[in-house]
Amino acid sequence: MCYTSPVALALQCLYFFVSLASAADCEILGQDMFERAQSAIVTDWNAGIPYRKLENEVYPCARLLIRNNALSGVYSTDIEVTATFDDESVKSKKIQDEKKRIEPGGNYTFSVCFESGSGISKLECRFK
Repeated sequence: MCYTSPVALALQCLYFFVSLASAADCEILGQDMFERAQSAIVTDWNAGIPYRKLENEVYPCARLLIRNNALSGVYSTDIEVTATFDDESVKSKKIQDEKKRIEPGGNYTFSVCFESGSGISKLECRFK
């Protein structure tokens, strides 16, 4: 007969529940890409002398509709969005939105912008 210690059983259960909270728990149902211009102070050079100036930077953004497929509720501040850009670079950003509870099967809409000079080619979300 096989014997499993309580510690081993607890570790197996912990692994099972951690594996349930995976990227598949956050599903992107819809996405609308757009760009947002924002004023930024940048450093430029004139005859070898640095100076600062105000420029409009254009950032790629997306308005996302996500669904919580997890077995438990999560908060909107637990969402992390990872963007892959046209130049193959990757950036992740945690949502800094109003803290709202998203129940299992519930949907949530928000916008996210990334500081990048390239367009967004792929988006993924997960709960952290």
